[in-house]
Amino acid sequence: MKIFLTGATGFAGNHFLKRLLSDGHEVVCRIRSDSGIKTIEALGSSYWLGSLDDDVALQVLLSNCDAVIHCAAYLKFWGPEKEFEDASIGITKSLLEDAKIAQVKRFIFISAASVAMNERKALIDIDESQPYCSSTELPYSRTKAIAEQLVLSAHGAHFKTIALCPPFIWGNGDAVDKQIGKASDQGQFAWFDRGQYPYATCHVDNLSHAVSLALRAELDGSACFIADKSLLPFKEFMTQRLRAGGYKAPKLSLPTSVAYKIAGLIEGIWKVLNLKSDPPLVREMVRLMGYPFSLATTRAKKTLGYLPMITVQQGMKNCRERI
Repeated sequence: MKIFLTGATGFAGNHFLKRLLSDGHEVVCRIRSDSGIKTIEALGSSYWLGSLDDDVALQVLLSNCDAVIHCAAYLKFWGPEKEFEDASIGITKSLLEDAKIAQVKRFIFISAASVAMNERKALIDIDESQPYCSSTELPYSRTKAIAEQLVLSAHGAHFKTIALCPPFIWGNGDAVDKQIGKASDQGQFAWFDRGQYPYATCHVDNLSHAVSLALRAELDGSACFIADKSLLPFKEFMTQRLRAGGYKAPKLSLPTSVAYKIAGLIEGIWKVLNLKSDPPLVREMVRLMGYPFSLATTRAKKTLGYLPMITVQQGMKNCRERI
């Protein structure tokens, strides 16, 4: 197939690109600046520097594509609401419309399992029927949920759509390597409730496998949770991941309820003082990492034939070998 991929220079998108090329697909990557050109070309792919707001140019490009994989995301948990809405909802809506006009056959959206989060409570073995996030305290998850609903509602006889919903995506180059590991080394990362609760994860290679399957499957306009087979307690998983990357594991633990209140106070200070930097702790981060969370992947198995290709142990080994 010829595929249009957004977010190709990001962590997950770059893994998708490698998998797609190894599967024999031709991929056109949308990149935002010249800095990503060498990375894309080195892998043997082509690129497009145009704006996703340029409907005419985008429709011409997409008219030669069989599928769109929309992986680009606004990976922040703090900022003006409009920034989240424009990045998650506005761009997805525009890309959907242009893809339909260009008669693209299928649209694969990389969503997030956190679209199922609302109240601060355990979510154990949930399926895709869970209500969508509507909490204004969770701007990333709420706007991601709206974007997912737009994608699924666009499904039709000649335009097949799917939303792949992974929990914490990990592997070489993940958030541990970019943020959490450094914070932990500096004593700025702590466990919530000692981290003794189940926590769903998704190795990036397993998510890449799901994307590959979605290009061939008979899509029905549904969302699918994609996760690892093993389900470890949060502390056990994160300790292994930190040590695999050469980082220190934290010793400090806070009650989750206390951490949530502290995060709310910090957000209030940032708003009153109109500070431009990101707060050190926000409520969405506590919600994402501080409560029991596990997923049923039955629909992914039925719709895609999905089974995890890499175990948590193999993923950790790969992270250690990179050091």
